[in-house]
Amino acid sequence: MLLIAQTNPTMNLPIATIQRARIARDPRFDGLFFVAVKTTGIFCRPICRARMPLEKNVDYYASAIQAMDQGFRPCLMCRPDSAPGSFAWKGVETTVERGVKLLSSRLSLNIAEISEKLGISTRYFNRLFEQHLQISPKRYQLLNRLLFAKQLLHESTLPIEQVAHACGFNAAKPLQHHMKANTGLTPSQIRRANSLKGGNEGSEIIVYLSYRPPYQWSHIQAFFKLREIHSNEFVDDSSISKVIKVGGQNVLFKALHQAEQNRFEVRFLLSDLSVLKGSIGVVKKMLDLSCDPHAIASSLKQSGMPESMLRSGIRLPGINDRFEAGCRAIVGQQVTVKAAIGQLNLLQNTLAKRANPDDLIAFVSPARVAGADLSFLKMPNARKATLKAFAEFMTQRPNASIAEWLTIKGIGTWTVNYVNMRHSDNPDVFLATDLVVKNKLKKLAEQQVNIDADTAAPWRSYLTLNLWDL
Repeated sequence: MLLIAQTNPTMNLPIATIQRARIARDPRFDGLFFVAVKTTGIFCRPICRARMPLEKNVDYYASAIQAMDQGFRPCLMCRPDSAPGSFAWKGVETTVERGVKLLSSRLSLNIAEISEKLGISTRYFNRLFEQHLQISPKRYQLLNRLLFAKQLLHESTLPIEQVAHACGFNAAKPLQHHMKANTGLTPSQIRRANSLKGGNEGSEIIVYLSYRPPYQWSHIQAFFKLREIHSNEFVDDSSISKVIKVGGQNVLFKALHQAEQNRFEVRFLLSDLSVLKGSIGVVKKMLDLSCDPHAIASSLKQSGMPESMLRSGIRLPGINDRFEAGCRAIVGQQVTVKAAIGQLNLLQNTLAKRANPDDLIAFVSPARVAGADLSFLKMPNARKATLKAFAEFMTQRPNASIAEWLTIKGIGTWTVNYVNMRHSDNPDVFLATDLVVKNKLKKLAEQQVNIDADTAAPWRSYLTLNLWDL
């Protein structure tokens, strides 16, 4: 069972901690568990402002999907569909983890197509899901679609027919049927509870993405600003805008930080609604909205990091595009960040020219770099050759594993680890060979502060970031 209990390893939270967090309505636990009220049949986020039910009348679930699967309806006041994501499924079998990611992001794919992408039979996929998550892939996908539909019905003025297509349904009718059966409400009834004033105009879609505080926006804003590729992204004091590629489509987003509400207001401009869910996933990854900052802080303290040096609410700035991540790592070898970004901007401005100087455009493609004369770049010829070889490799083998990049001359362990840290959703990469990290560890040792990186697992990426920021 995924139902949270004292002996359940799915969540590293004692039942007493969960009970105290519910009573305190503690936002630090938002999205880490859900409260199902047996007397009303409704489930809520722990921060819900509704009347507090008695302990004997509640059950706790590790995910909104599990609560819905057990017959509970999502609360209209606190809206579980808008809770920060959690990694409740982390630690399960690797194929299941990959399956969950595909089911959550590729809503238009059927179970057979997802099984094929995983390289297993549909029957085996079903068996794995039932074994590890106690729910079938088809049921998991349906409830995921419904939660996303509910979010769009609340937060956008998209017509219900378009909401259905964005969530993987062929038409509004099956959305209406399944929404009524699983929430007790029709899409029209949910839409009437829409609190968004003014709504979306044209093809712009607004979504609110929550996080668990604390969130060190100043750190992630400065990190992105220092590494800004001007024609691809724009970072100011309160927001970040960028053109990303999702499902072969160019998508422009602007994420505005709203610290008082522990969330971002994200505006998307896209031409194909089927990539909206994937686009939301990219923004969550870039801004690291699903992490648990308190679990991370606890691990960093165990590693020996003094509390006075901990960066509270630090987040791992992500990169969605593999090729962009690789280019950033290659160009950044053995030079300052400022020098590396200067060359990346030169690469982008030379090879990915924009029609309107005020428009943001996608990062340059592998094919464009592979076919270009890179003599205009001001860097050693060996590094230019590595960049060109990498572009050729990505043109021919875009889906090759990052580990296979080591076959390219000029790409070593640091480059691959850097990309794994910022691209691969891996919170446990420690850049032990990084020059800045080595210097910071040496300085700390001189102050009688000894860091044991292994004890910071599984959050060693954040230890790397914390050391960079000292």
